[in-house]
Amino acid sequence: MNRIYFLIVLAAAVVMVGAGCFRLEPRVAKAPEQPAAEQTAGNVAPIAVIALNGGAGTVMRADQTESLLDGLEVMPGDAITATSGTVRIVYTGAGASELEQGTTVTVLPDGKGNGSVFVQIELAAGSIWTRFERLLGSDERFSVTGNNVVATVRGTAFGMELVDTEADVQVAENVVDIRPFRTGVDLTKIAATVMVSHGEGLRIGAERLMKLDVAAAKKLVRTLGNAERKRAGFAFMSSKLSDALLKKRASVRWDLLPNIPEKFRDRIDPALLERILKIRALQANPAFVAPFRPILPSDRAPALTPSDMVSTTQQTSGDLNLLGVPAGR
Repeated sequence: MNRIYFLIVLAAAVVMVGAGCFRLEPRVAKAPEQPAAEQTAGNVAPIAVIALNGGAGTVMRADQTESLLDGLEVMPGDAITATSGTVRIVYTGAGASELEQGTTVTVLPDGKGNGSVFVQIELAAGSIWTRFERLLGSDERFSVTGNNVVATVRGTAFGMELVDTEADVQVAENVVDIRPFRTGVDLTKIAATVMVSHGEGLRIGAERLMKLDVAAAKKLVRTLGNAERKRAGFAFMSSKLSDALLKKRASVRWDLLPNIPEKFRDRIDPALLERILKIRALQANPAFVAPFRPILPSDRAPALTPSDMVSTTQQTSGDLNLLGVPAGR
């Protein structure tokens, strides 16, 4: 009798286990997966800061456009247009660029640099005048490209203006290297690189520069005339920047994730581009994003320059809201 009772109980238990009424092993709740650190917003830092020098303009990011505000963070891929007066882009602690009315630039990172300046500017229209208050280090990068002519800083002060299909580069201090540019192609071994020194200028198109050797291209370098030296942009890059401008910190943030336009993506460091694309995929923007908000103390990384924030935010989980993404997401 006892054996029959035991068999009945055992059979009932087997049926209940099969039906899922209870488990012989304890349940283990799997923690929700979190995005890897390199996929969070904390690894993308602002490149520069806007200073409205009595001017006005717009910023375009991810196909959305808003009016510029003084103190706005400039993120990788932002397109800045000066619609009136002059607008300045400040590389805090190092230098600044001034955009004249009608100028449009796209601000891109140069991921090969690990110093405090690692910027490449694409000039689409108008003119840009840049001055640094110190020589750039061997690990720093700054260049301006327009009409497929690229000017790379070796010194401190130069400007570029687009004229028809050519680029006109003018140097106020030290030396700038000028060469043709072609996306995805290293032209340093097959095209001339012309050094333009202080007080000199060179107006040339990319196709012509491709066909000339250094000696022939050097013959096109001119001494800047009085009228050129009296231009407001030349005066800006020839004068020492104020401490207030050099120390300018971002005070306004646009909580819209950065985006590198498709046509520039092959010019960006692959690792940085991958991070930005993953951030955009993981943290989709809501249907409405308030244009701007003040930067809160909790947003700031303990850094002196925007570029210093790169290394800081990689190490500090408290700054995962750099792009307005709440920590813990």
